[in-house]
Amino acid sequence: MTVTVKVQVISIIEMFTLRIILVIACLLVLITDTWAISQQSQVLLYNVGYGGIVGAIGAVMNRNESSWYRAFVKGLIQGSFGGLICYEGKRMAYEINKNRELLYGWPSKIVHATGASIIENAAANNYLWESWSVHFGFVRFETKPATFPLRVKFLPFAFGGFLMATACGRLKVDKTFQLGQPYFRKSTFELPEAGGYSFGNQIIVNEDVTNVYEYIAHEYIHNYQYREGISLNKMFTHIHQEFSNYEIYNRLSEHIYIDTAFMAMAYHMEDQHSYAWKYKNYFELEAKYCSTLRNVPIPWR
Repeated sequence: MTVTVKVQVISIIEMFTLRIILVIACLLVLITDTWAISQQSQVLLYNVGYGGIVGAIGAVMNRNESSWYRAFVKGLIQGSFGGLICYEGKRMAYEINKNRELLYGWPSKIVHATGASIIENAAANNYLWESWSVHFGFVRFETKPATFPLRVKFLPFAFGGFLMATACGRLKVDKTFQLGQPYFRKSTFELPEAGGYSFGNQIIVNEDVTNVYEYIAHEYIHNYQYREGISLNKMFTHIHQEFSNYEIYNRLSEHIYIDTAFMAMAYHMEDQHSYAWKYKNYFELEAKYCSTLRNVPIPWR
């Protein structure tokens, strides 16, 4: 009986995960190809649309006694609002580039974390401010504003990214705490094409680029995209509850939060091009636009 339940749960997870990723991928392609609207509108539409879709479908999946329509509308509105706040948080990352100051990463991070938390609450069919969370590297800080208990959880995928970044570059501790994310530096020779990379919640940047703050802001946006993908976990709250009868699962879930890299999957599902044409990938377009607040020149397909 137990084995049957586990198999059914795994099948449900795989089925819904695949469907959600495909829906998001189709939305991204639609927005990326809609050149009739401005890039600002594309980025805004994506963030609001993503939050709305995740919130609406998650609310329906996790509804209790309420009708699916009521849950859908609630999740759609709440998730869209969270997506709007995420959009503002991304735009605020431009201040890092504009003022050439890493400390501007913190207000951007807090605003974006607020938007991502609202999307997560919507997907779990919870109230708007039910819980709030923020990530720092491979650590997730969670709290419930009503009671303020603070929980610290380990992010395994982000930790893998931290190990990769450690192998590739040198951690700058002082700049890490100024920026609000683990910050690594590396030479241009070792990163011949790109000025920087993002490994989960980590940032690695060339030492010799002239516009280093633009690259930092750019990779910061990729960190946000990674965080937004984790919001999909809340869609499966009802499935996690199925395991709540297992003591070992409860103990692990108190200290570990599985940060499945959904957005990394979606990134590679987007059109892949040579480095010179990389901004045809929506995720790169968004990072470039938000880090400069200028339209990105993109050739026609």
